Amino acid sequence: MISKIHIENYKIFESFTLEFNDDLNILVGDNEAGKSTILEAINLALTKRINCKPIDTELSPYLFNKKCVEEYLRKLNNDENPELPKIVIELYLSDHDELEFLRGNNNTERLDCPGVKLEIVFDDDYKDEYSKLIEDKTQVKIIPTEYYKVHWFSFANNAITVRSLPIGLS
Repeated sequence: MISKIHIENYKIFESFTLEFNDDLNILVGDNEAGKSTILEAINLALTKRINCKPIDTELSPYLFNKKCVEEYLRKLNNDENPELPKIVIELYLSDHDELEFLRGNNNTERLDCPGVKLEIVFDDDYKDEYSKLIEDKTQVKIIPTEYYKVHWFSFANNAITVRSLPIGLS
């Protein structure tokens, strides 16, 4: 069972954490408040898929939070050499023996618990190409997601797959 979700730089969420009850949870809010985005983020962290397709093939600048993109572009244009933003989705899971292999503290809060973490990060393999791109800053108007990769691993820092997650979890 998911006990908490933490989201960074994903769609409308710059930094967001939501703790869940053990029994029933109901998401309520205005239109465009992020209810569907929370559910999408949970699905993404559990399946590594978005809109029924692997996230690796669906990376888009529009997955990134607007504020973090604006901040990156502002710093880039001011010659501040900013780090490219990353997306982080963490699912903290309830303690169960069958989830022990997911246990670790490789999470934002450094808690020792079972969990799953999905990160969309800059791929250092493209460091040289990216450096050439930002020589002319006028070419950079959005996050260059072609230079990104997806990491999917447990809080124990082990790579995971859909097959490695317990069937009741995914």
